[in-house]
Amino acid sequence: IIGFKYVFDTNFSADLTIMEEGTELVDRLTNDGPLPMFTSCCPGWVDYCEKNYHDYLP
Repeated sequence: IIGFKYVFDTNFSADLTIMEEGTELVDRLTNDGPLPMFTSCCPGWVDYCEKNYHDYLP
C-alpha cells in the first residue's frame, strides 16, 4: 500500500484519448466546425503545425 487508490497503464489513457478525439470530430462534422482536424501527442508535430500551418489552428 503506497497511497494510490487506482493505477492505470498507458493503453487505458490512449483509449480515452481516441474516444475524445472521435467525439470532437463527430461534433465538428455535425455542427459545421473547423476542418481539417489535426491531432497529435508529439510536440514536434504540434510545433511544425504552429510554424507552417497556423491558419488551420483554432
